[in-house]
Amino acid sequence: MITVKRFPLDGILLMLLVAVALHKLTGDAIHEWVSLVFAAFLIGHLLVNWDLIFGVGKRLFAKGPSASARFNFVWNLLLYTAMGVVMLSGILISRSVLPSLGIALENDPFMSYIHKRSIFVLYAMLGVHFGMHWDWIRSHFARKKEVAE
Repeated sequence: MITVKRFPLDGILLMLLVAVALHKLTGDAIHEWVSLVFAAFLIGHLLVNWDLIFGVGKRLFAKGPSASARFNFVWNLLLYTAMGVVMLSGILISRSVLPSLGIALENDPFMSYIHKRSIFVLYAMLGVHFGMHWDWIRSHFARKKEVAE
């Protein structure tokens, strides 16, 4: 049952990530607003997966979890930390969302630098994240194909 909720949410999250990554094509305003929608779906992703996150986290240093489960847990913590850095720095350099809410921050070149550089780290980390879950993704598509036939 959880896969029924998880897979469509992950698909939407991936599409939003691609939309956010097309910053040069969409411009600042769309990039910032889509990023807020992405953040909301990311929170949904964490909530839907909370049982897995909490379960592995609780047993992290016990003998139960495999080395790959431990790596996955630590990697995901680092990944969400990187996402937090990208999102926070993005908010702090906002040229559309914050001003439309009546919040004006001074342009901070250092935050802009952090935002741009941390995105590259985040994309590399996401590649590893997708690779770690590739069997789950592939098996889900295989099940969908079997049901369709």
